[in-house]
Amino acid sequence: MHENILTDLEAFGTKLTLKEENCKSISTFGEAKKTLGKCAKLREDFETISEKIIPQLRRYETKVKKLTEAIDKDGYQGLEDGFEE
Repeated sequence: MHENILTDLEAFGTKLTLKEENCKSISTFGEAKKTLGKCAKLREDFETISEKIIPQLRRYETKVKKLTEAIDKDGYQGLEDGFEE
């Protein structure tokens, strides 16, 4: 996987954790409501993005495993050999 993807995911997790820590110091209901709304939207957007990309990543991983297995096979015919869409 491209190293920038991992770096970006790690940065997202770190920032989210810091935001969670900052939430502990909220002292007013209005501020809490605003922060809750933002966090709910962040969660929803992350879930939407993940729902779109995770199945593709799983297919990618499966195909890379097949290619890895094909290294030792005689008669490998290319991508058509066991790569259904």
